[in-house]
Amino acid sequence: MGFHVSNPDRVYVSCIFSKNVSRARGTATFYPDAKFEIGGPGLGTAGILLPYEVEHMMPDYSLYGIDYSVGFSTRGCFRKCPFCQVHEVEGSFREHASIEEFLHPEHQKLRLFD
Repeated sequence: MGFHVSNPDRVYVSCIFSKNVSRARGTATFYPDAKFEIGGPGLGTAGILLPYEVEHMMPDYSLYGIDYSVGFSTRGCFRKCPFCQVHEVEGSFREHASIEEFLHPEHQKLRLFD
């Protein structure tokens, strides 16, 4: 697995595609002492939200080795394209977070996933 974190208290895994469910569940074996939660549309749990404090905490950018911040300032979609499930998975378009929630003070670049 890509992350080398020793002894986390909690691990949250989002499984986007159903074909990856067993792989996502297998992540728990890397962290046997952590509270492990898995969700996401791949499990048919679209619409189930992460705890507020998890959804709105500053990411630990040291895990990724990147020099830019990433995040969502909005979620959902106002379109209902027949080939896309975003409106089903995330609901209608709405504000999600202020940029200050995920913009690291040492980063000069920002990547939005809106």
